[in-house]
Amino acid sequence: LIDQQVDGVILVAEHLTCQQITAITAIREHTTPVVLLDRHVEGLQADYVLVDSESACRLATEQLILNGHKRIGLIMGPPFISTARERRAGYLQALKEHCLEPDPALIKVGDYSINAGYTLFVELLDMARRPTAILGTNYEMTLGAVTAAFERKLKIPQDVSFIGYDDTQLTQIINPPITIVVQPTEQMAAQTASLLLKRMRGDYSDYPYMVPLKAGLMLHESIAQIKTG
Repeated sequence: LIDQQVDGVILVAEHLTCQQITAITAIREHTTPVVLLDRHVEGLQADYVLVDSESACRLATEQLILNGHKRIGLIMGPPFISTARERRAGYLQALKEHCLEPDPALIKVGDYSINAGYTLFVELLDMARRPTAILGTNYEMTLGAVTAAFERKLKIPQDVSFIGYDDTQLTQIINPPITIVVQPTEQMAAQTASLLLKRMRGDYSDYPYMVPLKAGLMLHESIAQIKTG
């Protein structure tokens, strides 16, 4: 992109090597601004637009706990991606706040793909002590999980409660609609563009800058209430 003389770069980086971090630093020093979107990279001082993924998953997990669920499965992405680590941290924090001991067997790690969501959802359902609820942590894995439930003729939430991630369109095509963690995509785009344009005008007065954004929880009918006591 730099060879093509672009005026600015928006980067969504899953993982960067030390060499790549050095290259990005060099790009910035040649007056080409770079804004990182939705990923934090350790060791890279830069402008960021970040969604609070930890709080989002904490709230989603807490919603399941408040409905009586104690065995909650987590389908997460690879730990080398910052958002995957943050979402796991939110899940664990919610369990801790409600005095629930985490079961490592309920935390399934995939690659943020549809196939991973499908496979890990099936693994959770095939456990001897299966979870009563499952939380998917990105759109593709949510889609894979829902596909697995459909193929197994499972009813959500009667057979298993489920919260998905990232795309409200799923609520329009699945019956009953599933509860979704909603990322503020329009805000993410607008804030990233605004910050990049500011740098392109030569204004680095607040560099490096981090724009924090909040995700929301769109409640629907995919969470069963479990009676306790």
